[in-house]
Amino acid sequence: MLTASAVIWAGLVSGAAAAPPRDTPIEFEATDIHGQERNLADLRGDIVFINVWASWCPSCVKELPALQAFHEGHEEVHVWGVSLDMFRDAERLPEFVGKHGVTYPVINVSPEEARVFGYIEGVPMTFVIGPEGRVSGEYLGPVSRDVLENMLKSRQ
Repeated sequence: MLTASAVIWAGLVSGAAAAPPRDTPIEFEATDIHGQERNLADLRGDIVFINVWASWCPSCVKELPALQAFHEGHEEVHVWGVSLDMFRDAERLPEFVGKHGVTYPVINVSPEEARVFGYIEGVPMTFVIGPEGRVSGEYLGPVSRDVLENMLKSRQ
C-alpha cells in the first residue's frame, strides 16, 4: 500500500520527461552523502539494487532494515539508496541514515536526476540494474527481505 506522501509525490513528478529506453545502459554519476564519488558504470558486470526513497516517507523508513540486511547478506550485489531529500532535510540525511544503521551508499538527488533509472511512480521504488548496466526489474512499494531475495533470484 502506498502512503499518501508517495501518492502526492508521484503526482508532483508525473509531468516529467520520459525515462531512458530500457535497452540503453544507464549513465549515472553522483557524490554520496559522505563525499565519495559513485559511478554506476564502475559496477558493470555486477547486479545493483537502487532504492529510491525519502526520509519523510514512512514506508521508505520502514524498509531500511530489510535493505540493510540484504546488503549485509550479499557481498556480490551492490545496494544504493537514492534519496529524494534534496530540498528537505538534506543536511540531516547523514545523521538520519546513521541512526537507522544504513551502511550502504546513499546519494541525495533531485527527482529529475533519479528519473534516469525509469519512471518513478512513487516512493519507495526499487530498481534492479543488471550486469550490462540496464534496468532489469523494478518494484513499487516497500520491500521486504523476501521481495529483495526474489528479485535477485529472478535475475540470476
